[in-house]
Amino acid sequence: MNSQLPYWVQLLQALSTPAIALLAVVIGVMQWRTSHQRAVLDLFEKRWQAYKGIREVISEVVRSGSVSNEATFSYLRAIDGTEFLFGPEVYAYLRDVHKKLAQHHTFEGMAKREGTRWKERQEAIDKQSKTFEEIAKFYDAAERLIAPYVRMHQKSPRF
Repeated sequence: MNSQLPYWVQLLQALSTPAIALLAVVIGVMQWRTSHQRAVLDLFEKRWQAYKGIREVISEVVRSGSVSNEATFSYLRAIDGTEFLFGPEVYAYLRDVHKKLAQHHTFEGMAKREGTRWKERQEAIDKQSKTFEEIAKFYDAAERLIAPYVRMHQKSPRF
């Protein structure tokens, strides 16, 4: 039955199966690429939101010059889950900033406490100032640490 068909039709029939298989592979690769780019974008968005939340808390502390209990709790909420979004060096730094916030709050309370001797109050103020300077360095240190995680390495497709 096939022998009665013209040669070019037989050739098209023979090539159609591999052509359809190749088309299916191309579509599969394009779907994988789209899915991968979406995952990268979703991860970027989660990392950016975490960084933005942390930065907002630090901005409030730097603006007011004071660390309230609410600011400390807001910071803890902001860094919650960051160990899964960033590397261990970023999470260690964020925990260190939390310690600095707590220290600043403690020294601030010591400096304001009634009945504290002048020398102890002055030491508390000096320590408070030092921890505030370290907290204010957040913008440089965090940007350097977090930038590799929020940088978009994928370029837009040409087509």
